[in-house]
This record gives sequence, C-alpha cells and structure tokens, in this order.
Amino acid sequence: MGWETFQFGQVYLDGIPQCIPITPTVGGDIPNYKEDQIIEIMGAPKEHSITWVKPDGMNLFVADRVLLKNASWEDLETAGFVKGQTVYVGGRRYRCRLLQVGSIEDTPSEWDSILDATTENNDPWHWENIFFWGVDTAINRASHRAVRGYPSARFWHSGNATNRYVNVGFRPVIE
Repeated sequence: MGWETFQFGQVYLDGIPQCIPITPTVGGDIPNYKEDQIIEIMGAPKEHSITWVKPDGMNLFVADRVLLKNASWEDLETAGFVKGQTVYVGGRRYRCRLLQVGSIEDTPSEWDSILDATTENNDPWHWENIFFWGVDTAINRASHRAVRGYPSARFWHSGNATNRYVNVGFRPVIE
C-alpha cells in the first residue's frame, strides 16, 4: 500500500489560470465554475501546479483534491472530461477524465481500488466536506450521477447531472 505524488499542470477557466485550493472544502477556496466557461488543464509553474497522487501499481494520476466547484456533471461532459479528453502538460500527452466511482452504494469501483492501494485518510485525498463527480449514472435514477466523499472517503451519493452544486466538484484523473 503506497503512492507517490507529482506536481504539474493547472486548471484554466477561459484561459485564466485558477488557484490550487489551500482549503478544498465547501466553505474553502475552491475556484467556482460559471456557466459556459471553457475548462482546460495545461502547464504551469511548479508552485502553482496540481498535486497528483499516483497509486503504486496503477498507471493513473489522481488530483489530490477537488479543483473546481459549481460545475455540473453535464458541464464536465460538454467539456469532454467525463469519458476523457487529451490534454498536454509539460510537453506530454495525457487522457484526462472523471473517475469510475460506482453506480450504486457498496459496489467495487476504480475509486475504491485506489483507496485500497493507498489510504482512506483525508490527507492525501482531501475528501472531507466536499463531494466529487464520478463518471457513473446512478442505477436508481437515470438523471443522477454518482458522487463520492464529504463525510468519508468511501461515501456514495448522487446528484442531478444538470445541477451545479457548491458542495460537488471536479477531481480529474489523468492517464
């Protein structure tokens, strides 16, 4: 059970670099998405870079925290981040997407495998007091998508795919 951390890339909204939240919670300093903004992940100076967690044995880099809030699942789909889009960071090409988090509570998922390989602790994952969108449609409600986090690392819930919430955000994974 282990992981490494790496720092590279930054979120941009309409070409403007966004801060990396120091307090990534509902009442913290997570940047707010506004309707129709263009979301990108591009290169950045190391001091303004995203911290990515690479679980041992996995070819994934997972953002260690939510990087944007108030973006609906549908906004992320329109931006290409649900199934994945190509991003270039530091001259390297990656596929950036949402995590598979399960379509119903207590089903194995990519997120659970990552937690099994690393830790459920809030540090390094910063899941406390913030949900993040997963790629999955909630099995019991076609209009809802799965979210994880907030009261615990493994907590599963869902939200309407078209709604923007202050307590749900974008945690990208790149491969």
